Amino acid sequence: MVLKDVIKGTCERAIESSRAVNDGSGNNIADTYQEKIGTGYFTGNIDTISKNNVCICDSSNIEGGELPLSNETPYTFILKTEHVDETGNLSSKAQTAILEENGICREFMRTGSEYTGYTSWEEIQTSRNIEDFSMKFTSEDVKEPTGYTDFDTIKSGEKQSSLWRKVSLLAKNVRYLWKLCGTNDISGLADGTLTGAVSKLNTDLGYRDISSEVTILFPGTPCIAYIENGTVFISSSVMKNTPTELTSLFSLPSKYAPRTTTYTTISVAVNRNDILNKVLSIGIKENGTAYVWLDAALNAGEPFTIQYPLKRS
Repeated sequence: MVLKDVIKGTCERAIESSRAVNDGSGNNIADTYQEKIGTGYFTGNIDTISKNNVCICDSSNIEGGELPLSNETPYTFILKTEHVDETGNLSSKAQTAILEENGICREFMRTGSEYTGYTSWEEIQTSRNIEDFSMKFTSEDVKEPTGYTDFDTIKSGEKQSSLWRKVSLLAKNVRYLWKLCGTNDISGLADGTLTGAVSKLNTDLGYRDISSEVTILFPGTPCIAYIENGTVFISSSVMKNTPTELTSLFSLPSKYAPRTTTYTTISVAVNRNDILNKVLSIGIKENGTAYVWLDAALNAGEPFTIQYPLKRS
């Protein structure tokens, strides 16, 4: 098959003539044209093969134009003729041929009445491996981004160069987000995710009454406990009947306990003489247990407060 013959309408005329018996001179038109284009005889299924002026044909005889292909290899053509009349006059409409060679599809387009060369060609890929192909596009990705870059939505049908530019912007923005996240380990904060960590921080900064979570160890000991702005506040009293020894007053869950033992004193003495040389120590341990150590019994209940930073993990 000579490519220019196909372009000039051989394939189209073979399709149109496939049901003709002869050309009036005893020649079978369908056989003549089908033999010329090297497709074999497809009488009977021509409508399936050639729907909408598309003809599939094989040949190793390629002429015309500068194809980056050798003439020794058979190629498969899928040729669509937009318009070629029976007189052989060529229209100005475009014609496209797709050639397959070694798993690569190449598209050739010829326009106008010039059929001595190809106006353009490009490699296109179908459902084949593209690992060795490169793509030229304007990349926006940088190793150390300094800000976020907005870009249009990714749409179906856009050019590869546009698509990959957007992908490069996506990579750049991910790098910037990673940079904002920093390198500190947050696995110990809440569930270890950014959302969980931020949620925990917000919760810690807000007001929460945790009095219901306090366990009273010495009967009659009052206790009010709450958290605000990341600080634990405790208000309690040493009752007058508290033993003259180390006595556990109440306990908090370990998540509210201080990192180290925290000490305090009587806040406002009901009777200053009542606490002189009587209260040796008041504090709360790292396990969350509050205690008092008295050297002598008190004549009245005496209030005290404790406050310390809430642990972040």
